[in-house]
Amino acid sequence: MDLIELAEKPFMVAMLAAVEACKHPVDEEGGIILAKEGECVFVKVKNVYAGSDAAAGLYETDQTELQEKVLTKVVDGWKFHASFHTHPQWMPNPSRLDMEKLFQGFKHNVIFAPTTNMFSYTRWIDEKHSTYYIPKQTLEKLIKE
Repeated sequence: MDLIELAEKPFMVAMLAAVEACKHPVDEEGGIILAKEGECVFVKVKNVYAGSDAAAGLYETDQTELQEKVLTKVVDGWKFHASFHTHPQWMPNPSRLDMEKLFQGFKHNVIFAPTTNMFSYTRWIDEKHSTYYIPKQTLEKLIKE
């Protein structure tokens, strides 16, 4: 079942850390969740549209920051686990752009919407995907168990 991987505590902790790191009330923010030896870590990466009107509805990683912050960890054995970004003014539904461009290359994709306190979690297997919606409160309870 797809949610078994989501239920891994380190992944859930990294998802909640991402929410804490990405709190802009208007601009979409995000980054990459990396995994290594049963651990997960969130690395925030600047939105190339930060500060512009486009940032309110579009997140795209700054390639320079991606190289400096993420690829240096990959050299140390960390692996790409999931993409993460926020939809601060919208529902956490993946947009067409998210599905066709931003999610490419990631098996797991997470969007958080603070207006609903809800995550969307999309998992890809080959060309097929499944999307689930998980309340933030549910993850917080699962981590405490």
